[in-house]
Amino acid sequence: MASKFSLEAILAMTDKMTGPMRRAAGNVATFSRQMQSKFRSLDQHIQRVNNRINRMAKSTIATGLAASLALGVGLAAREYVQFDDAIYGATARFKAAEKPGTDMAKVMENLREAARKTGAETQFTATLAAQGLDKFALAGFTSSEAIAVLKSQVDLATVTGEDFMRVADISSDLLGGFGGSALESSKKIAMLKEMNALLAVGTLSANVTMEDLFETLKMVAPIATQAGKGMADTIATVSVLGSAGIKGSVAATALKNVFLNLSAPTDAVHSALAKLGLTQKDLIDSTGKLKSTVDIFGLIGNGMEKLTKVEQSAVFKDLFGLRGIAGGAVIAQNINQIREQLIRMGKDPQQVMEQTAAMMRQSLGNRIKILASAATEMGFRFFEAFDGDARDGLDSLTESINKFDMKPIVQTVKLILVVVRELFRILGPSLPILLGVVAAVKAWVIAQAALNFLLAANPVGLTIAAVVALGIAIKDLVDNWDLYSLNFKLKLHEILLGWQAIKYQVLDVMATLGMMDKAVAQGAFKEFGMSLIESDIMTAQRALLMKKKGLDPGEVTLRSTGRKFFSSPESMKSETTTNNNTTLDVNINGAPKGSTAKASGRPAPGLTLNYGVN
Repeated sequence: MASKFSLEAILAMTDKMTGPMRRAAGNVATFSRQMQSKFRSLDQHIQRVNNRINRMAKSTIATGLAASLALGVGLAAREYVQFDDAIYGATARFKAAEKPGTDMAKVMENLREAARKTGAETQFTATLAAQGLDKFALAGFTSSEAIAVLKSQVDLATVTGEDFMRVADISSDLLGGFGGSALESSKKIAMLKEMNALLAVGTLSANVTMEDLFETLKMVAPIATQAGKGMADTIATVSVLGSAGIKGSVAATALKNVFLNLSAPTDAVHSALAKLGLTQKDLIDSTGKLKSTVDIFGLIGNGMEKLTKVEQSAVFKDLFGLRGIAGGAVIAQNINQIREQLIRMGKDPQQVMEQTAAMMRQSLGNRIKILASAATEMGFRFFEAFDGDARDGLDSLTESINKFDMKPIVQTVKLILVVVRELFRILGPSLPILLGVVAAVKAWVIAQAALNFLLAANPVGLTIAAVVALGIAIKDLVDNWDLYSLNFKLKLHEILLGWQAIKYQVLDVMATLGMMDKAVAQGAFKEFGMSLIESDIMTAQRALLMKKKGLDPGEVTLRSTGRKFFSSPESMKSETTTNNNTTLDVNINGAPKGSTAKASGRPAPGLTLNYGVN
C-alpha cells in the first residue's frame, strides 16, 4: 500500500512538474513560429527594398554612362575642331618656307598624319603636336623638317617635364642662337636633334630647368658660337653654373664677359694672363677658336696655384671684370663637374634622351594621358568620317544665312506694331464707354439689391419712393429711347469701325509686301469708306435728335474727319442734296471711287453739316 501510494505520489508530482514545462515548450514553439513569420515578412520587405535599390542603381549607372558618353563626344568634337584649326594654321604658315609649286594639300595631309601619330602614341595630344609644328613654321622650318624633329621634341618635353608648346618654342629659338637656322636642311635637322639631346642631359644631371637654360643660353649662345665654342661645351658650362646657383641673366652676363674678354683681351686681360704665365695664344686652338672651357680653365687653374688668394681674386677681376668675376670663379671651382658633364653628353645623348623618355612614359600619370590621347584619336577617326559632309553643310548654312532676306520679317514686325498701335488708339477712347457700361451694370445690381432689401423690410414710405423713382426712370427711358438707342448704336459702331481700321491697315501692309493682290485691298478700302459715311450719318442723326428734343448738341465733330490711311483711293464726287431749305453738303476727298453718301429724315431748318473724309 505504501509503495502504491508512493508511486501515485511520484506520478502526480511528475505531472505537476512536467505540465508547466510542456506549456512553456508550447509557448516557446508558438513564439518561434510567430518570429519566423515576422522574419520572413521582414526578409521579403528587405528584398523588395534591395530590388528597388538595384533598379535605381542600374538606372543611375545607365544615366551616368549616357551622360559620360555625351560628354566624351562633346570633348572629342571640340578637340577635333581645335586640331583642325591648328593644322590649317600650320599649313598656311609653312607655305612661305616651301618651294614654289609645292602641293599644299599633300603638305597638310603629312602634317595631319604626323600630329595624329604623335597623339596616338604619346601623352601629348594631336592638337598639341599640331601646335608644336606651327611653332617651327614660324621659325622658318619647312614642313618636312618640322615633321622630322617632332619625335625629338616630344622626347625632350617628356624628359624635362615642360609644356610641349613651350619646349618647341625654346628649341626653335635656341637653334637660331647657335647658328643652325641657316644650315642646309639635313644638317639643321641633325643639329636640332643634337641640341635637344644635350639640353635633356643638362636638365637630367644638373639642378636646372629648361627655362633656366633658355634664359641664359638665349644671350650666351650667339657670343659663344662666335667665339668658336661648341654647343656641348656651352650647355655643360651653363648647367653647372645653374647648379651652383648662378642662373638666368646673372649667368648670361658672367659668361658673356668671360667669352668676350678671352676672345678680345684688353691690356688688363693680357696683364692678368701674364701673371699666370699665359698668353692669349695659349687659349686658342689650331683653327683660331677658343679652346674648350675645361682646357682654358685648366690652364688658368694651373697658373693660379702659385698665387695667393688675394692675388687670385685680383687676377679674376682683371680677367673677367666685375660682372664676370663670380661666373669665372665658379667655373674654376667646378671644372671637374663641367668635365663630367661633357663626358655624359659625349655618350650618345640622343639615346639617353630617348631611353629616359620611354621610361618616364611608363608612369601611371603618363599612361593615363596616353590612354586619353588614344581615345581622342579614336574620336578623331569617327568625326573624320563626317568631315566632308560637315564642311559642306556649314558652307551651305553660311550661304543660306548670307542670302537670307530679313525684309519680310522686318515688315511683319512693323505690321504687328501697327496692329498694336491701332488697338491702343481705338480702345483708348472706348475705354471710358466700357468702364461706364461696367459701372452702370454694377449700379443696377446695387439698386436692385437695395430695392429687394426695401421690399423685404417693407417700409411703406421708402418702398413707394423707390417704385416712383423706378417709374420715372422707365418713363425717361421710353421717352428718349430713340436717342439712347442711337447713342448706343453709335458707340458700338465706332468700336467696330476701329477694329475695321486695324484690318485695313493690315491689308494695306500685306498688299505693300506683295502678300495679297492690290485690287483686293482697294475693294476693302471701298467697303471701309462706306462704313465711314454710315458712321458720320449716324453722328448727324444724333445731333438732329438732340436738337429736336430741345437739347444742346454743342459742336458736332464728325469722327471720320482726320482719319489717315496708308492708301489713297481715287477721290469721290461731291453731291449736294437740298430738302425743305435744309442743306447737307457732303465733301469726300480720298474715298474710294463709286462711293455715295445718303441721308434720310428731315434735318432741323437752318442746320448745315460740312462733312469731309481724308
